[in-house]
Amino acid sequence: MKTKTAPAHSFDKKALGRAASALIRRNPVLTIGMLIGPVVAAAVNLKAAVALSIAVFIMVVPAVIAARLLQKLVPDWVDAIISVLLSAGLSFLAYALISPISPLIFDTIGIYLPVLIVAPVSILGPGRDRFAAKSRLWSIAEVFFIGIGFTIIACLVGLIRELLANASVWGVALGSSPALPAASTVFAGFIILGFLAAMFRALAMLEKQLRLRSQRKKAEKQAHKLAAAAENAENA
Repeated sequence: MKTKTAPAHSFDKKALGRAASALIRRNPVLTIGMLIGPVVAAAVNLKAAVALSIAVFIMVVPAVIAARLLQKLVPDWVDAIISVLLSAGLSFLAYALISPISPLIFDTIGIYLPVLIVAPVSILGPGRDRFAAKSRLWSIAEVFFIGIGFTIIACLVGLIRELLANASVWGVALGSSPALPAASTVFAGFIILGFLAAMFRALAMLEKQLRLRSQRKKAEKQAHKLAAAAENAENA
Protein backbone atom coordinates (compact mmCIF):
# COMPACT_ATOMS: atom_id res chain seq x y z
CA MET A 1 0.00 0.00 0.00
CA LYS A 2 1.46 3.33 -1.04
CA THR A 3 1.52 6.21 1.40
CA LYS A 4 0.76 9.70 0.23
CA THR A 5 3.44 12.29 0.72
CA ALA A 6 2.88 16.03 0.84
CA PRO A 7 4.15 17.93 -2.18
CA ALA A 8 7.47 19.65 -1.66
CA HIS A 9 6.02 23.07 -2.46
CA SER A 10 3.31 22.70 0.21
CA PHE A 11 5.94 21.78 2.79
CA ASP A 12 8.02 24.79 1.77
CA LYS A 13 5.04 27.11 2.15
CA LYS A 14 4.21 25.70 5.56
CA ALA A 15 7.81 25.99 6.74
CA LEU A 16 8.02 29.53 5.38
CA GLY A 17 4.82 30.48 7.18
CA ARG A 18 6.09 29.09 10.47
CA ALA A 19 9.39 30.92 10.06
CA ALA A 20 7.59 34.21 9.36
CA SER A 21 5.41 33.65 12.42
CA ALA A 22 8.46 33.09 14.62
CA LEU A 23 10.30 36.11 13.19
CA ILE A 24 7.37 38.55 13.35
CA ARG A 25 4.57 37.44 15.66
CA ARG A 26 6.89 35.91 18.29
CA ASN A 27 9.65 38.49 18.14
CA PRO A 28 11.22 38.55 21.66
CA VAL A 29 11.66 42.34 21.58
CA LEU A 30 8.56 43.68 19.84
CA THR A 31 6.03 41.00 20.81
CA ILE A 32 7.13 39.31 24.03
CA GLY A 33 8.81 42.52 25.21
CA MET A 34 11.16 40.85 27.68
CA LEU A 35 14.34 41.93 25.88
CA ILE A 36 13.48 45.59 25.28
CA GLY A 37 15.76 46.74 28.12
CA PRO A 38 19.01 45.25 26.82
CA VAL A 39 18.33 46.57 23.32
CA VAL A 40 17.64 50.19 24.28
CA ALA A 41 20.48 50.20 26.84
CA ALA A 42 23.24 48.38 24.94
CA ALA A 43 22.48 48.51 21.19
CA VAL A 44 23.87 52.04 20.72
CA ASN A 45 25.81 51.05 17.61
CA LEU A 46 26.02 48.15 15.18
CA LYS A 47 29.02 46.55 16.86
CA ALA A 48 27.31 46.53 20.26
CA ALA A 49 24.13 45.16 18.67
CA VAL A 50 26.04 42.27 17.10
CA ALA A 51 27.76 41.54 20.42
CA LEU A 52 24.39 41.58 22.19
CA SER A 53 22.92 39.22 19.58
CA ILE A 54 25.82 36.81 20.06
CA ALA A 55 25.15 36.92 23.81
CA VAL A 56 21.51 35.98 23.18
CA PHE A 57 22.49 33.08 20.92
CA ILE A 58 24.98 31.82 23.52
CA MET A 59 22.89 32.36 26.67
CA VAL A 60 19.24 32.29 25.67
CA VAL A 61 18.90 30.01 22.61
CA PRO A 62 20.61 26.90 24.11
CA ALA A 63 18.69 27.33 27.38
CA VAL A 64 15.35 27.51 25.56
CA ILE A 65 16.24 24.49 23.40
CA ALA A 66 17.16 22.47 26.50
CA ALA A 67 13.91 23.48 28.15
CA ARG A 68 11.91 22.53 25.05
CA LEU A 69 13.50 19.08 25.02
CA LEU A 70 12.78 18.55 28.73
CA GLN A 71 9.30 20.05 28.95
CA LYS A 72 7.56 16.67 28.45
CA LEU A 73 9.82 14.96 31.01
CA VAL A 74 9.79 17.34 33.97
CA PRO A 75 7.26 19.74 35.56
CA ASP A 76 7.12 23.29 34.23
CA TRP A 77 8.72 24.82 37.33
CA VAL A 78 11.69 22.43 37.10
CA ASP A 79 11.97 23.22 33.39
CA ALA A 80 12.13 26.95 34.17
CA ILE A 81 14.80 26.54 36.85
CA ILE A 82 16.97 24.42 34.55
CA SER A 83 16.76 26.97 31.73
CA VAL A 84 17.68 29.89 34.02
CA LEU A 85 20.63 28.04 35.58
CA LEU A 86 21.90 27.01 32.14
CA SER A 87 21.58 30.56 30.84
CA ALA A 88 23.46 31.90 33.88
CA GLY A 89 26.26 29.39 33.37
CA LEU A 90 26.55 30.24 29.68
CA SER A 91 26.89 33.95 30.50
CA PHE A 92 30.56 33.32 31.40
CA LEU A 93 31.16 31.80 27.95
CA ALA A 94 29.33 34.72 26.34
CA TYR A 95 31.51 37.21 28.20
CA ALA A 96 34.71 35.47 27.03
CA LEU A 97 33.62 35.36 23.37
CA ILE A 98 32.11 38.84 23.18
CA SER A 99 34.87 40.79 24.94
CA PRO A 100 37.08 40.99 21.80
CA ILE A 101 34.16 42.50 19.83
CA SER A 102 32.73 44.86 22.44
CA PRO A 103 34.68 44.84 25.76
CA LEU A 104 32.16 47.07 27.57
CA ILE A 105 28.97 45.36 26.37
CA PHE A 106 28.19 43.67 29.69
CA ASP A 107 29.02 46.88 31.58
CA THR A 108 26.61 48.72 29.29
CA ILE A 109 23.85 46.16 29.85
CA GLY A 110 24.33 46.49 33.61
CA ILE A 111 21.19 45.58 35.51
CA TYR A 112 19.66 44.13 32.34
CA LEU A 113 22.02 41.14 32.41
CA PRO A 114 19.61 39.24 34.74
CA VAL A 115 16.91 39.95 32.13
CA LEU A 116 18.95 38.00 29.57
CA ILE A 117 19.40 35.19 32.09
CA VAL A 118 15.66 34.80 32.77
CA ALA A 119 14.66 35.46 29.14
CA PRO A 120 14.19 31.71 28.42
CA VAL A 121 11.30 31.67 30.91
CA SER A 122 9.54 34.55 29.14
CA ILE A 123 10.04 32.91 25.73
CA LEU A 124 8.83 29.54 26.97
CA GLY A 125 5.86 30.98 28.86
CA PRO A 126 3.44 31.95 26.07
CA GLY A 127 2.16 29.00 24.08
CA ARG A 128 3.91 26.26 26.07
CA ASP A 129 1.16 23.73 25.26
CA ARG A 130 1.30 24.71 21.59
CA PHE A 131 5.05 24.14 21.53
CA ALA A 132 4.64 20.74 23.17
CA ALA A 133 2.32 19.66 20.36
CA LYS A 134 4.86 20.47 17.64
CA SER A 135 7.54 18.15 16.37
CA ARG A 136 10.81 18.28 18.27
CA LEU A 137 12.76 19.33 15.18
CA TRP A 138 10.51 22.30 14.44
CA SER A 139 10.40 23.22 18.14
CA ILE A 140 14.19 23.60 18.06
CA ALA A 141 14.19 25.40 14.70
CA GLU A 142 11.65 27.92 15.95
CA VAL A 143 14.00 28.92 18.78
CA PHE A 144 16.65 29.83 16.21
CA PHE A 145 14.10 31.89 14.25
CA ILE A 146 13.19 33.74 17.47
CA GLY A 147 16.90 34.43 18.00
CA ILE A 148 17.19 35.68 14.42
CA GLY A 149 14.20 37.95 15.05
CA PHE A 150 16.00 39.46 18.04
CA THR A 151 19.17 39.92 15.97
CA ILE A 152 17.28 41.74 13.21
CA ILE A 153 15.71 44.22 15.65
CA ALA A 154 18.89 44.75 17.71
CA CYS A 155 21.01 45.37 14.60
CA LEU A 156 18.44 47.73 13.06
CA VAL A 157 18.28 49.74 16.29
CA GLY A 158 22.07 49.78 16.64
CA LEU A 159 22.61 50.76 12.99
CA ILE A 160 20.04 53.58 13.06
CA ARG A 161 21.39 54.98 16.34
CA GLU A 162 24.99 54.83 15.12
CA LEU A 163 24.13 56.57 11.85
CA LEU A 164 22.20 59.33 13.59
CA ALA A 165 24.49 59.83 16.59
CA ASN A 166 27.95 59.27 15.10
CA ALA A 167 27.47 59.26 11.30
CA SER A 168 29.38 55.97 11.15
CA VAL A 169 28.86 52.23 10.55
CA TRP A 170 30.79 49.68 12.61
CA GLY A 171 32.95 52.52 13.90
CA VAL A 172 33.93 53.73 10.41
CA ALA A 173 33.05 57.40 9.87
CA LEU A 174 31.02 58.18 6.76
CA GLY A 175 32.41 61.69 6.38
CA SER A 176 29.26 63.60 7.34
CA SER A 177 28.46 65.31 10.62
CA PRO A 178 26.17 63.52 13.12
CA ALA A 179 22.53 64.42 12.51
CA LEU A 180 21.20 63.60 15.97
CA PRO A 181 23.78 62.96 18.71
CA ALA A 182 20.98 62.28 21.20
CA ALA A 183 20.10 59.09 19.27
CA SER A 184 22.46 57.13 21.53
CA THR A 185 20.30 57.84 24.59
CA VAL A 186 17.89 55.29 26.04
CA PHE A 187 14.96 57.59 25.28
CA ALA A 188 15.84 57.61 21.58
CA GLY A 189 16.16 53.82 21.68
CA PHE A 190 12.56 53.54 22.86
CA ILE A 191 11.38 55.88 20.09
CA ILE A 192 13.19 53.87 17.39
CA LEU A 193 11.76 50.64 18.82
CA GLY A 194 8.29 52.20 18.63
CA PHE A 195 8.67 52.87 14.91
CA LEU A 196 10.01 49.35 14.33
CA ALA A 197 7.13 47.88 16.36
CA ALA A 198 4.63 49.70 14.14
CA MET A 199 6.39 48.40 11.02
CA PHE A 200 6.47 44.82 12.30
CA ARG A 201 2.82 45.07 13.34
CA ALA A 202 1.95 46.01 9.78
CA LEU A 203 3.99 43.03 8.53
CA ALA A 204 2.20 40.76 11.01
CA MET A 205 -1.19 41.96 9.76
CA LEU A 206 -0.09 41.40 6.15
CA GLU A 207 1.16 37.90 6.99
CA LYS A 208 -2.16 37.13 8.70
CA GLN A 209 -4.17 38.37 5.73
CA LEU A 210 -2.10 36.27 3.32
CA ARG A 211 -2.51 33.24 5.56
CA LEU A 212 -6.29 33.70 5.79
CA ARG A 213 -6.51 34.20 2.03
CA SER A 214 -4.59 30.97 1.46
CA GLN A 215 -6.86 29.10 3.86
CA ARG A 216 -9.94 30.54 2.13
CA LYS A 217 -8.69 29.41 -1.28
CA LYS A 218 -8.03 25.92 0.06
CA ALA A 219 -11.53 25.76 1.54
CA GLU A 220 -13.12 26.93 -1.73
CA LYS A 221 -11.09 24.39 -3.71
CA GLN A 222 -12.14 21.61 -1.35
CA ALA A 223 -15.78 22.69 -1.60
CA HIS A 224 -15.61 22.60 -5.41
CA LYS A 225 -14.12 19.10 -5.28
CA LEU A 226 -16.90 17.89 -2.96
CA ALA A 227 -19.57 19.46 -5.17
CA ALA A 228 -18.07 17.86 -8.26
CA ALA A 229 -17.88 14.47 -6.54
CA ALA A 230 -21.52 14.75 -5.44
CA GLU A 231 -22.61 15.70 -8.96
CA ASN A 232 -20.73 12.76 -10.48
CA ALA A 233 -22.32 10.45 -7.94
CA GLU A 234 -25.81 11.68 -8.87
CA ASN A 235 -25.14 11.28 -12.60
CA ALA A 236 -23.88 7.74 -12.03
